[in-house]
Amino acid sequence: MRRALLLWAALALAVFAGVAVLVATEPAWFVDADLQVSASLEATAADTPWVSTLAQAVTLLGSGWVAVALVLAVGGALLVARRPVLALWLAAAVGGSTVLNTAVKAGVQRDRPDYPGTVIDPLGSSFPSGHSQSVVVTWVSVLLVVGWATVLVGQAARVASVVLVVLAVAAVGWSRVALGVHWPSDVLGGWSLGSAWVLAATAVLLGVPSRRADDP
Repeated sequence: MRRALLLWAALALAVFAGVAVLVATEPAWFVDADLQVSASLEATAADTPWVSTLAQAVTLLGSGWVAVALVLAVGGALLVARRPVLALWLAAAVGGSTVLNTAVKAGVQRDRPDYPGTVIDPLGSSFPSGHSQSVVVTWVSVLLVVGWATVLVGQAARVASVVLVVLAVAAVGWSRVALGVHWPSDVLGGWSLGSAWVLAATAVLLGVPSRRADDP
């Protein structure tokens, strides 16, 4: 299991590296694709009030505030349930992802889209999308630790949880482009880097002997 996770993490990291190279070199076809998709989604949201409102609501799922609230709530519940290793891992996975995203943004320094009338004021540079990375790492990490802590998740609940997380990840990525604060490639970069991080972090957790003492 650990080897498979690390292989998938390496694949996700390779995807991120490929996108990062395209962002840095800016081939014409890549820039055109980014512009066309971005302009189309942003125009739809700008011209349709309910779409804009939906995007503003959905984007909160990947916000730092939601990530902190989830880590505190779930981590606190794990501590009460005497699962300190899982609580510590959750905090480290989400917190470490935030630090990683900040460092990569500072290194790349990509400009954000510049659309008139943007309804939110984004912070920092554009690549990779922090919300897109956060929604992957935070929600997948929460799903994992809750599953480990309860162990009474049936097949239907497991499938439903995975579907909900996938929908949340897709919705946040769409919202960042529709709101005009990220390029589509920023979202892909956030998804791939977040996936690589959480897969590698899960492999590390599986290798911690003391974690088994946390298992029911």
